[in-house]
Amino acid sequence: MIGRISCLLLLFAAPLAAAETTATETSAAQMLAAARDSRIIWNGIPGFTADLVVSLDGKREQGAIDVAADGETKITGISLTEDRVVGRALDSLIAHRFRDETNELTEEATFDLKDPGTALGQLISQSGGAMASQSRVKDGVIHEVIRRSPSGSFTITVVSVYRNPEGKYLPQVFTISNWDADGNLTASGTVENRWKRVGDWDLPVSHTAIRTSDSGERKVVRVEFNNLQLKTK
Repeated sequence: MIGRISCLLLLFAAPLAAAETTATETSAAQMLAAARDSRIIWNGIPGFTADLVVSLDGKREQGAIDVAADGETKITGISLTEDRVVGRALDSLIAHRFRDETNELTEEATFDLKDPGTALGQLISQSGGAMASQSRVKDGVIHEVIRRSPSGSFTITVVSVYRNPEGKYLPQVFTISNWDADGNLTASGTVENRWKRVGDWDLPVSHTAIRTSDSGERKVVRVEFNNLQLKTK
């Protein structure tokens, strides 16, 4: 009789455990989706122009930038943009503002139950996307993104955010850390992006980045956007 009762309890317990797992997985996916929806994006922007000042270590150049409605960028008068550090800075500021949900549609998100959590939130593991990824979300903000590949990994940790009048956000101060496949730190950097409201859109005012490699090489880049003007449709 006791054995029969035990079997019945196990039968009832199994669906409950499965339901709890599903609820947890849904919560992780919803938390990540809500944080993504709260980010400032430029989908629908008419485009903008600005006078551009780029400084890289001891070099300084002035020119202009034209950003189209689809994010296509044209820069004139500046050769420093050919440097990888400067190119990465502009990509971070502009290309990342246009949301592409294609990768998100095939993605699955679950809480990493082995992770104790940090002040930046509990670890969320994502699968099904272009790269193996993990994130930490706290108070509706994606505070950390970890991406891994066979050659190594990198982590972006957001320290503070800019918020617009609608309450949506963009990273303002963050760090970037790179590791090789053996887990050795190969580079680290600190970035500050400043934003301002122009019409109904939030545009970049400046980007400052200090990047140091494991070889001791140090680069300081600053990009300034002056005379920001929205295009007319």
